[in-house]
Amino acid sequence: HDLERLRDVLAPEGRLYLFHETPPGSADSPVAAPVAGLEAVDGLTVLDSRVEDSGRTRCGCVIAARSTVS
Repeated sequence: HDLERLRDVLAPEGRLYLFHETPPGSADSPVAAPVAGLEAVDGLTVLDSRVEDSGRTRCGCVIAARSTVS
């Protein structure tokens, strides 16, 4: 899985910024699929998500980090 590979090379204090743009006219959230994908990977935690609406399309950014073990 590509996200697992990214997790494995992410520095302990590093951040992963995953961007996704929906097709023009789509009502789908540009962050829903990336958040679901990141939450399915052990060892990654979603920290934040942001959406920018350009009027024609929407772009989302999901920010994740390696999970800390207590």
